[in-house]
Amino acid sequence: MKLMLILTRWQIRQLFWANCLAMCCATWFALMSNSAIVFSRNVSVAFGVLVHCGIMVLILGRSEPRGPGFLYCQGFSRDQLWWSAFAATVCSGVLVCLSFWLIIATGLRVVVQQALGNPWFPMAGTIEAKSTKWFLMEYILLLPPLHYIWVRARLPQRDAGAGWALAAGILAFDAHCYTYADQVTPSSAAILIGVTGLLALVTLIASWQFHRQTEVQA
Repeated sequence: MKLMLILTRWQIRQLFWANCLAMCCATWFALMSNSAIVFSRNVSVAFGVLVHCGIMVLILGRSEPRGPGFLYCQGFSRDQLWWSAFAATVCSGVLVCLSFWLIIATGLRVVVQQALGNPWFPMAGTIEAKSTKWFLMEYILLLPPLHYIWVRARLPQRDAGAGWALAAGILAFDAHCYTYADQVTPSSAAILIGVTGLLALVTLIASWQFHRQTEVQA
């Protein structure tokens, strides 16, 4: 367990600047957005989560010795390396969502919006904070198929297109579900969440298993 914490911390350090930028953007949006923050209606935030996930996966998916590939030469098991990389991206998503939540939950958003003359504040209060859990869920759903891309690309049988095709299909389906998230009944929404969650779980398991066969640049 201690080794996993050390590995995850090392991986998070590689994401420092990407996470700082994402947290700054989340903070700015939470403070300055004059419209209600609702997950299904804030396409810009949802797209920002996708971009952040893509950047993190791009950074940790490198295999050069000077990048995360350095760890592959240190005697760690492939399972330890895979789960530490995935955990680092999830923890980064949690940090961004936490900063977003704190801006709303502490009332700082209320103070700023009231100072800017927004008539909905302070009446709106901190009710928007509940949207944070949906943005965190988006991180959890998007990260597995995006990680699958670089894992699939580094298999001995080089067919990177297979990874891109599968991930693109899943992301397109997720985007379709997002579009109709607030237009369906709660039971239908639960089914959509269940299906997208299943797809994320399948790609997570596939990435974990395929990662044991990946090649690393010497």
